[in-house]
Amino acid sequence: AASCFKCHRFRGQGGIVGPDLTAASRRFNNKDLLDSMTIPSRTISDQYQASMFVLSNGKTVIGRVANLSGQNIMVMTNMLEPGKFTAVQRDTIEEVIPSKTSLMPEGLLNTLTRDEILDLVAYIRSGGDPGHQAFDKK
Repeated sequence: AASCFKCHRFRGQGGIVGPDLTAASRRFNNKDLLDSMTIPSRTISDQYQASMFVLSNGKTVIGRVANLSGQNIMVMTNMLEPGKFTAVQRDTIEEVIPSKTSLMPEGLLNTLTRDEILDLVAYIRSGGDPGHQAFDKK
């Protein structure tokens, strides 16, 4: 089954590292919603875009900035562990590059059948209402 709830909120439940999907039906049509799920790097909101920090020691840290205060920038590098951060010292940063790759991995729907994917899209489009017309089979 899809595990969207690990990162996304829906109707007040779920994770907080990805966009809240409750109102997705107002922002996306079926095609855009499906594209966002199957090709997550096609369009990345600034709010959820990762950054790549190139450090003076040659290493890189890729993730979403969680905190900018002090001498360290706290970077969330694993979206499945949103409470775990990597500290990047400001004075070691040589370059910061916006990532063109979504933190949402591709292939998350690969284990679902076509009908399960259509049901997932309908569930999001309907706001979780099983009686909604989004579930009508045409």
